[in-house]
Order: sequence, then structure tokens, then C-alpha cells
Amino acid sequence: MIRPAREGDAAAIEEICYRTGFMGEDLAGSGRFGDRKLFALIFCLYYVRYEIESCFVAEQDGKVVGYIIGSGRAGTCAADIDRRMLPRIALRLFAYTSWRHPEAFREVLRWRRHQGDGCPPPGYRALLHINILPGYQRRGLGSGLMAAFTAKLREEGHGCVYLETSNHNQKALDFYRKCGFIELARKAGGFWSGVDDFEEITMGLRLPMHQ
Repeated sequence: MIRPAREGDAAAIEEICYRTGFMGEDLAGSGRFGDRKLFALIFCLYYVRYEIESCFVAEQDGKVVGYIIGSGRAGTCAADIDRRMLPRIALRLFAYTSWRHPEAFREVLRWRRHQGDGCPPPGYRALLHINILPGYQRRGLGSGLMAAFTAKLREEGHGCVYLETSNHNQKALDFYRKCGFIELARKAGGFWSGVDDFEEITMGLRLPMHQ
């Protein structure tokens, strides 16, 4: 079942974000980033807390197993995330993560050094992030989430949406292409330590206004 997200879904969304956080793979037990709460603060909780009207979840047998989150304000979203979330992230980072999960602390500092300008591709005002637990992929849930999210974007008058992924997440790339996304940009980067051939890929989708 695909339904609008609720505030009570936050814990499940945190878990899914972490379980798919290493370029589509599970971070649990990897030794790369042990602080799940910090990971969620950085990558998903802003949308659940401040733009929940744009979030949808996939639920099976009463369990949330996937989500799609995003914003129709791509041009201002990055600044809003910084304003609302950076104080929480900094507090967690220095008061807890630095001594409890030093590997995560180092990774976050590295991310800040490699952070881009946060500008969306020209003409794109909406962005999305989608993740589904590994055991529930390839069941049509991703297509259902994408359909719900893009329908809402069309209702709001958006004609396109973009996302960012990497060359290491082949399952996601195949899914996005199946949904009609095309590659807009590709650039080499060093997001994850120890992944020297990492490329950040930006993909975009033009939305038909009537469907």
C-alpha cells in the first residue's frame, strides 16, 4: 500500500535511510558510519519534519518498507535544510558522534569539504529521494511511490523533477531509467572514503501534465 507519510513514520524512514545509505547498500555492520541518528538528521529527517506533505511511504503488513521524500522548492531547499538542521547536526556531531562514532565524525567532516553548491539543474524546481528496504525491492513499490509523488508534483504545477545518485548504485540507475529519467550531469567526486571511482550522477524527469 502506498500512502502519505505521517509523523509517526519517522523512525521507519530513519531505518530505511540507513539500511540503503551506502550507495544503495546497508550501512549496518559496515563500520563506515555507526551513528544512525546523525545519518538520518543529514539525509532524511528534514523532509519528514518540515515537508511531510510531499512524503509518501510504502507499507506492507503494517510495516513501512519504503519511502519517497522531496521538495518542490529545490532552489531554496538546501538553504532551508542548513538553517533548520545544521544546529541539530552540529550538536549531535560534537556532543556524541565525535567520541562514540569517530569514523562517522571523520566522514561528515569529509562530506563538508566536498559539498557542492546545492544548486538544482537549470529549470528544475523539484527534487526527490526514494529508498526501499532490500527485501522489498522489485515488487512494484518503487513504481507506486514514484507515481504518487509525481502526481502530487503535477497537481502543484511542476513540470519536472530531479534526483542525485551514483555510478555504484546500478539497481537505482536501472529503475530511474525505467521510470523515464535521463542523465543530466555526471561529475567525479570523493563522497565516501575509500571509494575512489565515485561519480555523482544527476538525473531528471519531465512530467506530463495530464496522466
